Formats: sequence, structure tokens, C-alpha cells
Amino acid sequence: MVEGKFDGWEIVAEGKHLLPAIEGDLEEVVSSHSIKFTVHAPLSDINIGTLNPGVKREAINQLVEVVEIAHRLGIERVTMHPGFLSPITFGRRKLAEEAVRNSVEEIERRTEGTDVVKCIENMPRLFIALFSEPEEMLDLIDGTSFELCLDVGHANTTGNLSAFLEHWERFASVHVHDNRGASDEHLPLGDGEIDFEMVFGMLRDYRGDFVVESRSVEEGLAGKRFIESLQIAAP
Repeated sequence: MVEGKFDGWEIVAEGKHLLPAIEGDLEEVVSSHSIKFTVHAPLSDINIGTLNPGVKREAINQLVEVVEIAHRLGIERVTMHPGFLSPITFGRRKLAEEAVRNSVEEIERRTEGTDVVKCIENMPRLFIALFSEPEEMLDLIDGTSFELCLDVGHANTTGNLSAFLEHWERFASVHVHDNRGASDEHLPLGDGEIDFEMVFGMLRDYRGDFVVESRSVEEGLAGKRFIESLQIAAP
């Protein structure tokens, strides 16, 4: 369905695509197809910013397991979310941020020796979101092998897209979808208000992947054509 239409495909590793459950089948798919696979680690109910030790341990274990499976399958990149506030950390944001930093350091230690590129993705405008600003994202990965995944739509909701794009050399992946600025709508490219001409102009020297986050294959193909037209036009 996707080979020949896309250069790569990002697997959202939860639900029916939970990696431990499909590793055998995925190994066969990866070995028999030329398309490049990457992985988005589980995000539902996974919070590495939690203050609950047992929940934090399970969240880290699941993310480490995904990196290890990706390593065994020869998948080169895993993207993760940086956690979020929970009721106990409302008004105690610094504690949650420190929990995220500790979790990233533990994931780094436990995945040492794998050849998987680990990315942390910036979060959209949500009252529970952590790590939505470029400076705090760079500080989070400082001293680790983690890279950044820029989510263009997320950065548009937080009003710092241009500031993020100035750090394009730290991007190992870029997620693209559109919105009108107020919320994370995940609209088709061109249906919102993001200035994609500016985005791809600033990314003209970027050589990493673009992941079109779409609701269907057809919408994804339209997004791919949209990106290609802007890349051709970029100065």
C-alpha cells in the first residue's frame, strides 16, 4: 500500500502496533521491503515526568524496550514524548521537569550500545504539556546522544516555530501537519495557517526525514507533493 509511494513510514508503536506484540511480523516486513521504517514510541499513558516511582519505572521500561526492538530490527530512529503534568505536579512544574531529565538520563544509560537515534519531540500548547520551548528542549538533551524531533504543528501552537527552526542542525526528524495556531488540529498541509514557505526556506539545508502526520494514505501523498513543491521553490 505504501511502498513505491513513500520513502519511509513511521510506526506509532501502540495499540495494535505495540512493538513487543508485533516484533516477529515486523522483522519479516522490514527485511522484505525497501521502505525505511522509523518508530514513534508509545505516548498514551506513558509519562516520564511522573512522580510515581512505579509508573515512572514502567514508562521508562517500555521506552527502553522499544529502542532495543528497533535496534534488533535495524530501525534507525525512535521518537519519544517528554512527559506531562499530572494532578500532583500542578503548581510543581519544576519537579516534573526534573523527573523528565532523570528519565532521559536513565534511558540514555540503558540504551547505550544501540545504534538507534533517539529523538525528543516538542509539545503543543496544552496546560499539561512539558518542554515546548527550544531552549528547554536543548537543555534537556544536553550531554546525551538524544536529538530533536521538530513538530512543526506543535511549535505553531506555542508561537515559537521560527525560534525552533534556528536550531535545525539539531533535528533528526521533522513532523509536519497544519493548524490555525490555537490548537493541535493535525490538518492537511495547506489547510491551516502555517507559513510553510518560511518553514522549508529555513530548512533548505536540512537533510533528515519529514514525517507527514496524516489521517489517510491519500492525505499523506498530498502532503508529500506539497512538501516537494515547496522544496523545489525554496531559495
